[in-house]
Amino acid sequence: MSLATIADACAMRPSDTENALRTLRADGLAIEENNRNEFCLREPGSPMDSTRLKNALHQSGYLPAGRFELLDSVDSTSSWLDRQAQSGLSIHRFACLSEFQSAGRGRRGRHWQGAPYKNIMLSLGWEFSGSANTLAGLSLSLGVVIADGIQSLTGAPIRLKWPNDLWCRNRKLGGILVEAFSSGSATTRAIMGIGINICPPGVNPLDAGYSVTDLTSECVGPVPAREEIAAAVLGGISERLERFLFDGFAADLKRFNELDIFFNEEICLSSAQGERIAVGLGVDESGAYRLNTSDGEHIINAGELSLSLRDNSISHTEARSQEL
Repeated sequence: MSLATIADACAMRPSDTENALRTLRADGLAIEENNRNEFCLREPGSPMDSTRLKNALHQSGYLPAGRFELLDSVDSTSSWLDRQAQSGLSIHRFACLSEFQSAGRGRRGRHWQGAPYKNIMLSLGWEFSGSANTLAGLSLSLGVVIADGIQSLTGAPIRLKWPNDLWCRNRKLGGILVEAFSSGSATTRAIMGIGINICPPGVNPLDAGYSVTDLTSECVGPVPAREEIAAAVLGGISERLERFLFDGFAADLKRFNELDIFFNEEICLSSAQGERIAVGLGVDESGAYRLNTSDGEHIINAGELSLSLRDNSISHTEARSQEL
């Protein structure tokens, strides 16, 4: 399609249309241009259907108790929910899903961005009684629920990389970010952001610095519709959140360590002081990670050190995964 035709259809000036197309291409939309200044989508996007999503959410058990908003584009689904809360609206059981995020957030302030119409980008708001201290290990519990749910749905061998990454065959599939906001000791508002690669990453996959993968590449058989995957995630985590204050992360401790890519493996510990080698011992009941180092056992919390496998092949870890 020519630039002039697109500009006329959008009621825009050709120069503005060309800039918009370049922005969409930079954001990961597969737009090709030939030498005649004609444009086409190499891989046409398929937006999520609100009615199909609503039906899937009913089947997963998320509705009718929950609520959802499906957006085409937003800075961040978590920021959108936070703005609703700041305006005085309750975000309890409220999910925001978007086809594209321009300023998605990851752990340690990292940027999180996926190609439009290709992935799952959502956040869920929840209100808990008590202080934020009662939510220790929440992101790890959510990781267990999501990993098991996706594996059940797709057959992909999903693992967990402490503290908050979904992993598959030594590549990142997605991530979880939990932000908690306390109002004294009475209640805590949590916003849980979840991103999952469904299709091969675009030019700006999630974050830089590691290999990424996607469910289309890892799924056993045809990949389910994004509406079905999003509904399974929201249904599974909302059910777990109902019980979390009663049984906490301790209920998921054993399963997390079964899915842990670091368990019983040699790990590189990176910090401002340099690198050290340790062996992963799994997490404790608080969600902190246990390490066996040359000077004994150490326990670390999220954010203190960066962990990576010393042997990226993780051959015997991957073999253990097939037995679970």
